[in-house]
Amino acid sequence: MKIALGMVVIFGAYVGYGMYREPIAEADAKRFCASIKVGDPSEGLPEKALAAGAETAFAKWADSLDKRVTSKERHLSAIFTGAPPFSRHICEIPIIIRTYEILRQRSDAPASRLVL
Repeated sequence: MKIALGMVVIFGAYVGYGMYREPIAEADAKRFCASIKVGDPSEGLPEKALAAGAETAFAKWADSLDKRVTSKERHLSAIFTGAPPFSRHICEIPIIIRTYEILRQRSDAPASRLVL
């Protein structure tokens, strides 16, 4: 009986934390994406993402995984965690290496898909 009650309490705490954290992560991702404009310089964006609360493991420049991209494109994925382990709110910022200017931005949120 105590084990079952303990499991219910742990599950309830997880659900409660998820309901608390989810709107915060979504708002952080949208706020970060809105702070970046097309044509802005790309210097310091990983640091800006970290300051906004993005996950450390992903706040760095990476090569494009899309094989259809003909130019040398890189991207920064600023990932904000909602309810762990699966909820992620992402602001993806691609650049072309030769110009180092922001091309476009996209914020993916599970609750509301936003494409800028």
